[in-house]
Amino acid sequence: MASVEIPLDSGDFCLMKKVVVDNMLRMKEQSLFLRGIRSWVGFRQFGYEYERDARFGGEPKYTFKKLFQLAYNGIFSFSQLPVKLLTTLGFWVVIVAVLYSFYALYVKITTPDVPQGFTTLAIAIFLFGGIQLLALGIIGEYVLRIYDETRNRPAFIEEEVLE
Repeated sequence: MASVEIPLDSGDFCLMKKVVVDNMLRMKEQSLFLRGIRSWVGFRQFGYEYERDARFGGEPKYTFKKLFQLAYNGIFSFSQLPVKLLTTLGFWVVIVAVLYSFYALYVKITTPDVPQGFTTLAIAIFLFGGIQLLALGIIGEYVLRIYDETRNRPAFIEEEVLE
């Protein structure tokens, strides 16, 4: 879902060069998703696979609520998919509403025993529901652009400065 390539099974624990840490610290984000930020700065990464022993004492500190918050931060800090999904859903609901309108009008004309007001009500609910979803998606696109600007991420990351 992310707009940057986040390596699969990457964790928060890692070794980093000072230049990577310095660039990550320049980012003033409040909702930290370290796996995404580490990928976003763009330095080369590689995974080191190892067998992790079973926990020999204590309990995991990540509760379900904390894991949910981590996923939430990852999705909303590095993905535009929820807003794009909303916009697409709104578009398709409007298309279905228009097609259903033609069908409902055809049934209304050809079948005399359709309940009074049903056709108008069904068309109005579908059409205005779709238009609202589409409008929310468009507003969401603007909010995403504002959000991208307010995160104040640097436009460029320098690996080294040559003198």
